[in-house]
Amino acid sequence: MNKYNLLILTLFTVSSVVAQNGWQRQNDFPDTVSGGIGFSINGKGYYGIGYNPATDRSFWEYDPDINWWIKKKDFPGSVFSYCVGFSINGIGYYGAGGLFPVISKEFWKYEPVKNNWTRLNDFSGTNRNDAVGFSSGSKGYICMGTDTFRNFLKDFWEYDPANDSWTQLKDFPGPPRRLSLGFFVNGKAYVGFGLDSSLKSLNDLWAYDFSNNSWSKMNTPPFRARYDASVFTINNMAYIGLGGKDTGYLNDFWKYDPILDKWTKLKTPNFSGRRGAFSFEINGKGYFGIGGEVSYLGYYDVWSYDPNLNTDIQFVLDDKLIVYPNPGSKYSNIHINMEFIHAKAILYNGLGKEVMYISDFSGSELDFSQLNLVDGCYNLIIIDLKGNRYGQTISIISD
Repeated sequence: MNKYNLLILTLFTVSSVVAQNGWQRQNDFPDTVSGGIGFSINGKGYYGIGYNPATDRSFWEYDPDINWWIKKKDFPGSVFSYCVGFSINGIGYYGAGGLFPVISKEFWKYEPVKNNWTRLNDFSGTNRNDAVGFSSGSKGYICMGTDTFRNFLKDFWEYDPANDSWTQLKDFPGPPRRLSLGFFVNGKAYVGFGLDSSLKSLNDLWAYDFSNNSWSKMNTPPFRARYDASVFTINNMAYIGLGGKDTGYLNDFWKYDPILDKWTKLKTPNFSGRRGAFSFEINGKGYFGIGGEVSYLGYYDVWSYDPNLNTDIQFVLDDKLIVYPNPGSKYSNIHINMEFIHAKAILYNGLGKEVMYISDFSGSELDFSQLNLVDGCYNLIIIDLKGNRYGQTISIISD
């Protein structure tokens, strides 16, 4: 086989692997912690404080620019697992949970800049675990769960970080539940799914309107009931998937449009069904990882989802985009014949793995010198502000 035929074979192999409908596997989580909490702050992801299977105080930061996990300061509190977590204005919040029979109302904040934990006023509701927590960007929310006596709850609380205080809002009108999910989009809170008091999986979604303190039930989702599922939001759309069902575990994902109250099934790779996976959004991409089955333990993989790449053909050679020098060196800059402003630039290696992601690329030059690239063919994709995609193959050879 001559070099020309080898290059063509490599190109088609890369294209078929990259065509994962927006999904890319990232580096695995480096610890055995499951059942923890996850949130994102200022372009970084955070996860930890679960069990392995003993309680675990470890806390980790994920940097998508280098696709790497960095250990941060251990959690100093006494409450672990089955808690809630969310972020508000650059600070993470965690607490209100624990493992039976020890559950607590402790509540803490984590400041990434200081890498420091500070205890706050306790959660004002009753002790609970398996509640759902999320934020609006300026306030935090906790809803439902089970109390010390295994009673199923339906109360709804708002946290104001400005004065470290809790306010009870109108109770959730659906069946009380645990292991549900919640998110905030377009000025409304959405809560649903989970397990009811008979341990039956639920398949409903409710919206809370802050303007009139009222709940309304949305259309029944067109997929299987689930509990302990994962959710992240991107551009006012919610992406919900995974979770346990009455018998077994799910590996599907769905996009929800709150304005149209409409669900669309996503094409996904064949990742393992699971419950208890963390999930968060960073720079327009969703992430999930970890999780497992009965005991949460079992999986360490981490996946990202970019809705801008969710097309049937992810990589198309574009005559408009010219890169030079090509072949290029892993130590040199790559020049582009077009000037981009606030675009996304993604580079995939020959196995279809993302090796570079720039969320805000402006200019006409890319520096590959810090990527530690090996010789081979790479696919470069650039997405401009209008969503137009430009693709080209780059060959990297040693100097």
